[in-house]
Amino acid sequence: MLPVVRLRHAGFHGEAAAGIDVTRLFSVLGDRPLRGLASAPGAELVKTKLDKGSRVYRLVFDLGRGEEELFIKTFSSAATFRVLHERMKKSDKARDKPHHYPVKLAKLLYQPSLARRSFHAAAACAHAGVPVAEHLLWLSRRRGVFREEILITAGVTPRSANNAKNYFLLNFPLPCPTERLKEKRALLTELGALLRAVQDSGLTFPDFKLHNLVLEEGERPVFRVIDLTEVIARRQSELSFLRHFLPSITRPPALTALDRLRLLKSYLDEEGERRRPEELCRAIFRGHPVAG
Repeated sequence: MLPVVRLRHAGFHGEAAAGIDVTRLFSVLGDRPLRGLASAPGAELVKTKLDKGSRVYRLVFDLGRGEEELFIKTFSSAATFRVLHERMKKSDKARDKPHHYPVKLAKLLYQPSLARRSFHAAAACAHAGVPVAEHLLWLSRRRGVFREEILITAGVTPRSANNAKNYFLLNFPLPCPTERLKEKRALLTELGALLRAVQDSGLTFPDFKLHNLVLEEGERPVFRVIDLTEVIARRQSELSFLRHFLPSITRPPALTALDRLRLLKSYLDEEGERRRPEELCRAIFRGHPVAG
């Protein structure tokens, strides 16, 4: 675990990476940090998930390392509770599966800190060689039975799309132009290496999908995992991991059947395994209809 500094502010507690100066940030956030962030000069709301009670802001700010782009994610379990409670009264799922929403609402009250989980998962990923955004600090506090949280990560500049799936869909239409094949194959090689690193990390990534990866701008392609709130310290079986990931590149088809084989070949080559990618592909999709 990398060295951290423990934090307290306005009823919040948390941790910051060593070398982070939070003095100016706390003065901007004030006594009501979630509201203070929303009105902070230069803060831009870039993403909202109502059913997760989360918002993501982009902000250029100095945390003691010079001005840099930050992404600040806030969580409010009270907001999540309101949305889920409203859906419980109106949605078809509530009628078809009457226990679905009551169970989710009950779990919400005992949910551990998502910001803390992400922060520590990022440290575990860094130790295991899984590329993620740099996690700088987290804060959390209870308000009654609910929780308010803040998670700050360093900005990752993506290549021309907000996530890796959109990048493939926008830049490699099917059939792929010949002049783009070299880049596409290089990306598949890098993606296969990432799959191997994730599988060998000893961690389980329940939400590891192509749209939760960012392809970072730069000469060498680097995929970074951007959603770590559900990562747990338990090794996932290979078939379970790949069966969960590969459908995310086939609906809609971002990659063809041949691309999938190239991806699996890169995944196997990273470990020097003698298995054929065709055999692994058949095992993965046995009983799973796939496009492409």
